[in-house]
Amino acid sequence: GAKTYSSAIDIWACGAVLGELLVHAPLLPGRTEQEQLSLTFDLLGCPNDAIWPGYSSLPSISLYKLPHRPYNTLSDKFPNLSAEGRDLLNALLTYDPDKRPTARAVLSNAYFRQRPTPKQQELMPSFPAQTVKGPSASSRKRPRSQEQGAAADGAPRPDKKGGDRFGLVF
Repeated sequence: GAKTYSSAIDIWACGAVLGELLVHAPLLPGRTEQEQLSLTFDLLGCPNDAIWPGYSSLPSISLYKLPHRPYNTLSDKFPNLSAEGRDLLNALLTYDPDKRPTARAVLSNAYFRQRPTPKQQELMPSFPAQTVKGPSASSRKRPRSQEQGAAADGAPRPDKKGGDRFGLVF
């Protein structure tokens, strides 16, 4: 229902991404707007004016018949998530944008101070990965005639359908 963009939208998105990282799958994989709303209400319960003042006067809300789902089911969806993690996810996915935390508040949340703590930077892998000195067998140039898919004269071989092999890649 917002007419302007605000950081509260990004905070909601952070909650969705955090949820996806925790379950290793899309959190709310709806294919249509109605399905998306239904999945959201299944997970978070249905919004109402008590938790989101002004909710019932949102411009398009009368277009939807909302199911009766009064309760949030984050604890069921994330049974192994700590209380601090559930509190953070609840805060990020709060319906009322005015009640969502700021990015600064999110970063200082207790969830990020729990064990296991992040690795020290020195223990993180380096990017790009370090390479062994000297050419490896796979990096040495071979004559075009020895490449897979090349004819003896170096021209690409056509695939079985008559096109060149380049078309199989793109």
